[in-house]
Amino acid sequence: MVRFKLLLSLNVFLVAVLPSLLTAQQVSAPAVEKTTRTSVKLANRVVDLTHLDPLPTLPAATVMGNPICSNSGDIVYQVYAQAGGGVVRDFPDIYKISETREIKKIAFSLPFGYKEVQLQSLYAAPNAFVALLEAFNPKGTDPNEPEFKTHYFLSFMDEDGGRPHQEEIHLSFTPMKVAAFESGEVLVLGMDTINLQPVLALLNPDGSFARTVDLDSRTYKSSKDLAHAVQPKKNDSNTYTLTRQMQNALGLAMFVPWGTEVLFVQPGAKLPVYRLTSAGVLDAVDIELPDGFLMASILGSSEKDPWVVTSMSPDTFTAMANFKTVENAPGEVFEVDPFSGKVLDQLTLKGPQPSELNCAAHGKLTSIYYGFASEPNKPDALGYASGQR
Repeated sequence: MVRFKLLLSLNVFLVAVLPSLLTAQQVSAPAVEKTTRTSVKLANRVVDLTHLDPLPTLPAATVMGNPICSNSGDIVYQVYAQAGGGVVRDFPDIYKISETREIKKIAFSLPFGYKEVQLQSLYAAPNAFVALLEAFNPKGTDPNEPEFKTHYFLSFMDEDGGRPHQEEIHLSFTPMKVAAFESGEVLVLGMDTINLQPVLALLNPDGSFARTVDLDSRTYKSSKDLAHAVQPKKNDSNTYTLTRQMQNALGLAMFVPWGTEVLFVQPGAKLPVYRLTSAGVLDAVDIELPDGFLMASILGSSEKDPWVVTSMSPDTFTAMANFKTVENAPGEVFEVDPFSGKVLDQLTLKGPQPSELNCAAHGKLTSIYYGFASEPNKPDALGYASGQR
């Protein structure tokens, strides 16, 4: 059986640790990372995802973005190149797959007048989608004098793909990831390339700047996980090493929907998960995974669901950070109390790999993955699997 590779927004998905996390609303992260992890024997529950419902109208992808989940259980699937050949597109075809297996192709409003537009980030907000777009080279410019300036846009649409619109944004930092709240306000995570600092900002629904969400003063050097995963290269300057570490960390950081809240998650680290609303930080939750595991992701879900955390070993993160191919990396899945951070139990999958899980809404686990072919000499079948957890 052949598994598919996940390529996130066509960028190499590097592993590092975001050193500076949110401290707004008097919430502060501990100065020292926790090294003690739970050693209590966990209950182990099996989730059977071997039954695959066919998705005949969903194209098989050879290059795809990271599938994302909404708080209602919809999965958004990005196809950059289809199986059977074809070029890799700058902008993917995007499909929404509902819990009833209904498939709908959705099209974002793209900025007009540019030779190239790329999808930098995509988020499934309550009842809506928001995308961060990069646009390059306005049409009509002299091809011998390429324009190196990047233009950034927010593109919106409702959950059914209607009412598409876009707003150009002008920020003092380079935006990399976005999320949105029910109010229409947008969170943007990015990098201050002058001061070499991560930035988290809240934008108004029209894309105008509202305020910065404060970050603490810890440096990248304070993260033991980062020092282990991303080693300085020969002849690297301190500035270049720090820049590389920060870019890696921000490339891996993710916004995850949990009900109407947004979770700010730093995979590959033992750093807290931050629960955010448009008003600020509600809480910082330390997830206490067993020794030998680092958080790889939290799956999107509703506010009534415990968190489902996928994990990988530190060695796997280190291999990824050093540009080594890691396909279907071994890992474990845990159910976590969203308020205390304590692991409730371990989930053993039948069917997909942990990295192929897409969603954890409504007490279920859901995955779109390739199962075995129904007949000899036929390609493996892409299907939808869901089961109670």
